Amino acid sequence: MQFERTGVPGYEVAEVLGQGGFATVYRARQLSVGREVALKMDSRVLATGRDRQRFLREVTAAGQLSGHPHVVAVYDAGVLDDGRPYMVLELCPGGSLGDRLHRQGPLPAAEARDIGVRIADALAAAHASGVLHRDIKPGN
Repeated sequence: MQFERTGVPGYEVAEVLGQGGFATVYRARQLSVGREVALKMDSRVLATGRDRQRFLREVTAAGQLSGHPHVVAVYDAGVLDDGRPYMVLELCPGGSLGDRLHRQGPLPAAEARDIGVRIADALAAAHASGVLHRDIKPGN
């Protein structure tokens, strides 16, 4: 796999994994430890110190959930010199639930139930920590 330098020090990008209205997620390599990660680059600019503090508070709250078995780990985060925030997340090589549904179609009822229970458990842990996930969907 070919990796390219990013604007984020210490990371090289291999490919785009997904793109939404406010961010692009890349498969990247964290150079310091040689592991593949998901690098989420926000397209919005954090123009004020208050915006940056709010972003870093949200990242810290999400990072505290990293030990939960149904929550993707947060490895790193920051703000680039141009004001765009980024997060470095655990890479899920199988893709998202949305990817799986697209490849294989509807899930059997028992599996859908089990996945739903795990998602609800993760959301309950997030809410108990004061984190509100505002974009729940199979692609996330």
